[in-house]
Amino acid sequence: AGSSVAGFAGAGLGFDGITNYLDAGPLNLTNSFTLSAWINISPSVPNIQTIWASKPGGGTENGFAMNVNNYNTTDGALRFITGNGSSSAATTSAAGSVTFGQWHLVTAAVNTTANTDRIYVDGNDVTLGANSILASSSKTNDVFLGMALDHFYLFVGAMDEARISSVLRSPDW
Repeated sequence: AGSSVAGFAGAGLGFDGITNYLDAGPLNLTNSFTLSAWINISPSVPNIQTIWASKPGGGTENGFAMNVNNYNTTDGALRFITGNGSSSAATTSAAGSVTFGQWHLVTAAVNTTANTDRIYVDGNDVTLGANSILASSSKTNDVFLGMALDHFYLFVGAMDEARISSVLRSPDW
């Protein structure tokens, strides 16, 4: 499940990008929910860094994913993606919103009734343009911390204070 490392507040969990992740089990999320975690991404990452995921890595796969970096980049963009099996929608931040090698609080506040979400880094709204999601994406899948459900896009670095809430929370929750 990872190694104990210095976290943002006390001990955190180290992820090696090879085998470490946590399985939160199947969750029955409501129409509004919030995902957050303190993250410190290794400066040497080459690709997507999954924080939370209830779907495999492919864009249209059914469920959600919260990650940093676009495919095959180290652009530092925070993203929240939903898929329903045939289409997808993504909310993203500008490149460089998440810098590597330092702690950041990342949050996604999701409202599937309104088909919207907002993404935050260190309490600041970094949502660019359209912030639409697919309300038809599954809210009852298994949820992983640190990896997509198909065992791709593993996180490299440390995480602390990872949380899921079944209501909308403030960005500094």
